[in-house]
Amino acid sequence: MTLTELFSISSQFKLGNKPFCEISSITSDSRTAKAGDVFVAVRGRSHDGHRYLQDVCARNVAAVVVEDESAVELVGHDPGVAAGGPGGDLGQALIGDD
Repeated sequence: MTLTELFSISSQFKLGNKPFCEISSITSDSRTAKAGDVFVAVRGRSHDGHRYLQDVCARNVAAVVVEDESAVELVGHDPGVAAGGPGGDLGQALIGDD
């Protein structure tokens, strides 16, 4: 599946510079994120996935889903997607209701 196919479920997401990149899996666990994955940065009660963006971007993830696009700009990496919200439609579809 490509990023374009995955993110076509909602118009609120911005595709970056690799819209036809193939993705291998989707994760919200920064410890398991690897090249080709989509990382969903989730704000939880005790952890905030946005704190791990630099780490997952260094592993060449295909894309990240973030609440605030400026969080990606701060790590100096241009992933395939910098998008609005794990709390939105896509985040809900990707990670479910925890």
